[in-house]
Amino acid sequence: MARKQYINFVNGLDAPYIASFNADRGAGPNRFFSATVDVTVRNGTVPTLQVDFEQFDEASQKFIAIAGATLTQSIVGTSSVDFDVNSERIRAVVTIGGTNPEFTFTLGAATAPN
Repeated sequence: MARKQYINFVNGLDAPYIASFNADRGAGPNRFFSATVDVTVRNGTVPTLQVDFEQFDEASQKFIAIAGATLTQSIVGTSSVDFDVNSERIRAVVTIGGTNPEFTFTLGAATAPN
């Protein structure tokens, strides 16, 4: 069964904002991961919202970017991305850009076996 973890953000955050969470891998070397960002309000001049996912690398003891695991949203609406992870520790790095940008959004994530 997939496990969902929702991370709610509020306006006025310093960018980038980082939220870490466990991928809850269970058995097996890889996990399929699905993430969705739902923007309900956006204001400002050319506002952009980017969410990059990173996984913890045990060898280097650092978080590293997951290729293809990026969500970019500049309008009200929903976008999603699916990718594989090899770590139990995953984080989302949220960067908000533009002039006086404001977003109201929800970031949802779920893991499931490949």
